[in-house]
Amino acid sequence: MHPTLLLAALFAITTWGLPVVPPTAESVTAASPTLTFHVSDFIALDNTASPHPLSYLSFLFSDRHPDHSLSTTCTLAPSSDKIYKPLFSTCANAAVSFRVSEGEVEIRRGWKSGSGGYMTGTARQGTYWKEGEGGNATKTDGGKFYSRTVEWELPVTSLSAKA
Repeated sequence: MHPTLLLAALFAITTWGLPVVPPTAESVTAASPTLTFHVSDFIALDNTASPHPLSYLSFLFSDRHPDHSLSTTCTLAPSSDKIYKPLFSTCANAAVSFRVSEGEVEIRRGWKSGSGGYMTGTARQGTYWKEGEGGNATKTDGGKFYSRTVEWELPVTSLSAKA
């Protein structure tokens, strides 16, 4: 990566309110210490082993940054497939997508910057299904049911900019 692009990305992150204008259309990726996504009302049922498999997932996503706030629902409709998918699934607002693995939730969100460029933030978080950490996992004959009893904060770990 060209040093000028890296410096442009780092400058944009440390001066969040200023326009992001990389010198070329090449994508720039860096960590963002100040941006956090929020997940609430998370529930999921993973039931693919029973004679009548039915799995689903649902949560409310919110990004509370004042320059680009957004709330949307994210769901996987009831089906006989697993909730763990290799590709991202789109939320009700197509600017947000997610995927869930057995140990992690990953959320991507895109928005236009003040300079007209396009930003993409990615947040990854371990699922932590322990009761004491706000999560709950219950195994039943109908599969495994997961829920979060408290709001979940997912710090953005990657921020990309495109001119």
